[in-house]
Amino acid sequence: MIDLTFPGYRSFEAAPDDPCRAKWDAVRVTFSDPLDSLNLRSVEDVNLVINTAVKYSAELRGEDIWQPPSVTWTLKRGDCEDFAILKYAMLMKAGIPARVVIGEIKSLASEDGRIPHAWCAVYLDGAWRALDNKFDHLIKVSEYINWIPLAAMHDASVVLYAQGQTFSINERLGIA
Repeated sequence: MIDLTFPGYRSFEAAPDDPCRAKWDAVRVTFSDPLDSLNLRSVEDVNLVINTAVKYSAELRGEDIWQPPSVTWTLKRGDCEDFAILKYAMLMKAGIPARVVIGEIKSLASEDGRIPHAWCAVYLDGAWRALDNKFDHLIKVSEYINWIPLAAMHDASVVLYAQGQTFSINERLGIA
């Protein structure tokens, strides 16, 4: 499998105590929970069916709870990372490797100019594609404008991204 990279960003493995890794590890153990089989014909179907069946439900300000995919599918509601985690679980169940990607969208509509967002990525036809709850069609990740990646998760791996800077792993772990 080809690594998910973003132009202008370097990646590094998250430390064992990284908050993103803790959230991922907590939800990852639930992937063995039963999920209804959707008998989907394509990756596009996974995106469209989940976008149609699940209602977006924002969390309270300051909360960031990652639901197990079976909870999102049963409740038929969740926020963007819940959509991404559910899509990831469905794709993995079908044997299609994917990634959950979290980050921010540049936006003039927010106080600090950034809105937290998450989506699922899958490698198809020689390119990474985004399965996003905001779009029913797949988008090439390279064409996903205004996107600032922060982390990507797959299996037991959590990769963090840093924009255009050189760093050592010791610097990232806070070791002098």
